[in-house]
Amino acid sequence: MREIKFRGVVSDDCEFDGDVLFTKGQLVYGHLVTDHKGELYILGDMIEVDNEMTIFESWIGVDSNTVGQYTGLKDYNKKEVYEGDIVTFTEVDEGSCVGREDTHTGVIEWIEDTAKWMFRYPSGQKRDLWTIASFEMISHFEVIGNIYENPDLLGKE
Repeated sequence: MREIKFRGVVSDDCEFDGDVLFTKGQLVYGHLVTDHKGELYILGDMIEVDNEMTIFESWIGVDSNTVGQYTGLKDYNKKEVYEGDIVTFTEVDEGSCVGREDTHTGVIEWIEDTAKWMFRYPSGQKRDLWTIASFEMISHFEVIGNIYENPDLLGKE
């Protein structure tokens, strides 16, 4: 079974007893919940559970436009790949007489219509993420940043 995890960008500084625990703009990871007003929160791990209550290590408000889900994949360096990550990979064409290599950079997206994780090139073209990640001619599939902290990494191919 795959892990269901999320991340999001903290919407406001999160303080406890006068100490700032999480800073606005910081990425946080965990479980996603919504309150009765529709506000989104990322919860840290559970630290205590009994019949009357559940206590989480953190409960942080996040910007709903920045929430991304874990794809279930890890990159070349064993880093988890999330929606909104900017990834790069090299595609090797051993069939050509010169052994051509093409390096691609793009962003990971969830496409609701197809119910698939996709790699979107800067040109807008899309390719199935799982096909890329499992294709034998792909090397160094790697997360190099994300669209929230490093949008400049999405240069045109």
